[in-house]
Amino acid sequence: MISTIRTQHRPKSLLLAGVGALTALTLLPAFPAAAAPGNDASPRTAGHGSPRAVTAAELGTAAYLRSLRDRPARLQAFFKALPKGADLHNHLSGAATTEFLIKLAAEKGLCIDATTTAVAPPCGPGTRPASDARTDTAFRQQIVRAWSMQDFPADQSGHDHFFDTFNKFGMATWDRGKLLANVANTVIEQNQFYLETMVTPASDSAKKLADEVGYDADLAAFHRKLLAGGQLDRVVDEAVQEADDADAQFRQAAHCDTSRPDPGCRLPVRWISQVSRGSTPARVFTQIAVGMRLAERDRRFVAVNLVQPEDWDTSLANYSLQMRMLKYLRGQYPGSHLTLHAGELAPVWSSPRT
Repeated sequence: MISTIRTQHRPKSLLLAGVGALTALTLLPAFPAAAAPGNDASPRTAGHGSPRAVTAAELGTAAYLRSLRDRPARLQAFFKALPKGADLHNHLSGAATTEFLIKLAAEKGLCIDATTTAVAPPCGPGTRPASDARTDTAFRQQIVRAWSMQDFPADQSGHDHFFDTFNKFGMATWDRGKLLANVANTVIEQNQFYLETMVTPASDSAKKLADEVGYDADLAAFHRKLLAGGQLDRVVDEAVQEADDADAQFRQAAHCDTSRPDPGCRLPVRWISQVSRGSTPARVFTQIAVGMRLAERDRRFVAVNLVQPEDWDTSLANYSLQMRMLKYLRGQYPGSHLTLHAGELAPVWSSPRT
């Protein structure tokens, strides 16, 4: 993924199962000649320091956009063609289309239980094979609504429903390369040119190591214990192998080595290691350490990000501790980066005191 996943079917629906991304927008080059500069446009833009002159292309684009304000179809086409820059905050499992997740669940022989959650086979009482969704339209739509925000009732908590979706479709998301093939095509279709997406490297092994070593409030001592005997490095080795396997699966799923590669094959991709902030302090610290050590060793990985709701009781109670963990480990691994969420908390979720 660096440009390992740089080298390229897309479901009919563009419905996304989860999180939308934070996107850096680039300026659109000059539009057609009809997009002449407007007389009322400001000739300069404000900024920190000396302002720069607005280019003719920018003025032309602004004039063209104004001309489309009362033409919805043309306005939609304008924004579809607009270069979207880089997607720097992408949750891989949440960015795949819901239809694709259902397809993966069927391929893996998963079952859907009474809460519309994907569970492991065999399908016992109260469950149905996910493959039934191929032919049962009503069942398929039931899953789509449970695994996404489609048709979500306005009188219910969108916050809770949104975060619940990840657990509901979680078992369908283990084929990282296949997920990336689906997401990469969407990114290209949206005129984006770079992707940083989140995964949990060597998840089970990191949790096992944390539990076996046991938490130590002395963060330096805890770090030494994780490193002792090469334990942490073995988890990092596993994470590197996972990434290699995902690369290979991606290239196969996206037909990158064929005469007709998918568009996503040309997308540069990097990984962000996600850390489950709702876990125990031992697991949180260990996941951060794995992610940062991995970023310094494998340039396909660039950063660490804390995920899960910021307003959970555990998230609020452990916020200061987790910031100390990040500060300490950032000092140990200066080559890694942090891409933290910001601005999720609001008075409706949390008082200023908490």
